[in-house]
Amino acid sequence: MSSTKDLRVPRSSAVGYVNSPAICVNVGDDLEYKTFFVHEELICSRSDFFKNAMKEPWQEAEEHEVTLAGEEPETFSLYLELLYSNVLPVRGTESDVNSSEEYNKLSKLYVLAEMLMDDLTKNIVLAAILDRSQEAHSDGQLYYPGPTSIQIVYDRTPEGSAARRLLVDLYTTFGDETFKLAEHPDLPKDFFFDLAVNTITKRPTLADHNDLETELSLFKLKVASKIDYIAKIEIAMQGLRNENMRVSEELVEAEGEIQDLEFKMKKIREHYSTRDPDMAFEVSYNLENEQQFWDELDDIVSTRCQEEEIIDNSLRSFLNVTTNYKSEYLQTDYSVAKCIFRMLEGELFAAHKEYVRRQIVYCLLQEEDNPTLHIVAAFLLYDGRNSLDDVIFEMMHSEGTFPRLVELVQMQTVQEDTRLHQLLLELLYESSRIQRLNWEDFMAVNDSFIIYLLGIIEGVSDDAEDPYHYPVIRVLLVLNEQYLVASTNQQNAGRSGITNRVIKAISTHGMTYKTFGCNLILLLNRESETSLQLLILKVLYLIFGNPSTAEYFYTNDLHVLVDVILRNLIDLPHESPAASALRHTYLRVLNPILTNSQISKPPHYKREDLLRLLHLLVTSGNHFAPVDETTVRLVKRCTSVQWLQPPGTVTDDASPTNGHSTTNSPIEYMANGQKELARRALGMSVQGGGESSTSVLEIATHTEKPGVQTPSLGKAVQ
Repeated sequence: MSSTKDLRVPRSSAVGYVNSPAICVNVGDDLEYKTFFVHEELICSRSDFFKNAMKEPWQEAEEHEVTLAGEEPETFSLYLELLYSNVLPVRGTESDVNSSEEYNKLSKLYVLAEMLMDDLTKNIVLAAILDRSQEAHSDGQLYYPGPTSIQIVYDRTPEGSAARRLLVDLYTTFGDETFKLAEHPDLPKDFFFDLAVNTITKRPTLADHNDLETELSLFKLKVASKIDYIAKIEIAMQGLRNENMRVSEELVEAEGEIQDLEFKMKKIREHYSTRDPDMAFEVSYNLENEQQFWDELDDIVSTRCQEEEIIDNSLRSFLNVTTNYKSEYLQTDYSVAKCIFRMLEGELFAAHKEYVRRQIVYCLLQEEDNPTLHIVAAFLLYDGRNSLDDVIFEMMHSEGTFPRLVELVQMQTVQEDTRLHQLLLELLYESSRIQRLNWEDFMAVNDSFIIYLLGIIEGVSDDAEDPYHYPVIRVLLVLNEQYLVASTNQQNAGRSGITNRVIKAISTHGMTYKTFGCNLILLLNRESETSLQLLILKVLYLIFGNPSTAEYFYTNDLHVLVDVILRNLIDLPHESPAASALRHTYLRVLNPILTNSQISKPPHYKREDLLRLLHLLVTSGNHFAPVDETTVRLVKRCTSVQWLQPPGTVTDDASPTNGHSTTNSPIEYMANGQKELARRALGMSVQGGGESSTSVLEIATHTEKPGVQTPSLGKAVQ
């Protein structure tokens, strides 16, 4: 069975009117008349009219019958519905949105309650009218009591009635032109009077107006403040967007750096197992003077052992002693070199060279402490320079130390230690000029690193101790060499060449970093080592061969460069093969200088001196032996430059000489005469020189071992 609500209550809680007698109520007139019966106790408890009527000596009390003539049975029926069921069934249908029937019924009920002196019913009706006025119908509109309701209320209620006040308040508060009261002049005059009085009473005063003005001003200030706040937010948002773009760019760069770090970590993990994990400097020393320091060092490097554990302990001791007392006894480069050579000449290193070297290389890959890095870098540098072979540099290359060196050179803590910074630059140079860099090595060098090196040179251009900042320049020279060789190999293999970041930096930032070019000329002027001269010439060859960098040098510096080249060409002996190879490189560099630089524009610098030198190169043989074929070809290429031609010479633009003159210059006539003399005397012939298709290859492949001195006529005379 379905559960039902428990309706049981105590007897005292039950209504008592059901036992009271019924009153007969006759409502209406002859046109509409109806009789109702209502419990006496119920209606008397609400209506003072019925309560008084049921008192003696009224006839109604004796007969229990009351007549309400002039009232509508429908309205009294609604009243009884409210008494018995406490509801007001007056709502219209949803479609009847414009009907005022509900307001009319409520107005009549209020008038009836007024007559019956039922205050509770009056309040209920007023609340119903107010609720109805706030209800939006299906068309979205609000409707208020109309003229009929107003007429009903004002006809049968006294002045000051609550119903009258409610109607006036509704029209005063919500009334507008849509109410069209002017179309109903028959409305009670009392209504218009009450409406006027109420409107005047509620009209804002001057003080209210001033308060509104003040509130409006405050509101405007708040709005302006909000607008300003929004503008600031927009600026902040734009800043965040810009910051987001910057962070995105940094993330791209960071991804590349992460790849480099992953590569380094891979290398370290591969070999970390070979290194003692306890390689901490746990041994402490208490040395009182310098002699004790050197004695202790001699004991360490003289250790005789076969076990790797003992070797590791000795290396720990060596690094511990040198780093702990570096600030006291290793304050100069000489003392550091002395310390390193003690190790290189000791029994420990002599018996276990490969193992010691590899452990030191691992230290370079892992250590971050400046004193330790200083000793490690010095060991690798002096070991490499002191060895007759390149084993240590080959080992460094195989272990991937190049990216690590590039990283260390750029570290702020390393830059603050000038001696360590210079030592790492020298190690980077020495290890890079022996071994070819691989793809991972090239990836470690970005544009910012090249700009950083150029910036160092620019910043110390007036350094009295090192005006050329030799280590930095040599790193740039060897990097250019690596790019040149790698690009040549790539092109020979049919692949696209690798970007030369040194030339790229000069091309894009040349105007900012002119000091590098000045120092190249000064180094070429004073350098006697052939390998370094070749490195400088290769950079010059690429600079003058590139249209975007051909005018990189100041004109005065360019004149000095031409003078240096002229002097060095004259100074090279003819009988030396090494000198001949270097002479060829000078001539290959001279050609783009004559063709592309500012010297090709009037007034042409030392035109006659250049012609005399070139003539001398093709006419100065050894005992009438002809000059070598390559020299003749390269000289002819230089003399074919337009501005070196005799006056009045006409260039045949249609000739296959790429703009060079096909008319023999005086030098060529002399050279041809020399070749003819050689042909007649010795039966030899020299082919005519044209533009070589292998100049870049010749430049790239021309190398010399470090330390070899350039042959010189001046030195031979001495």
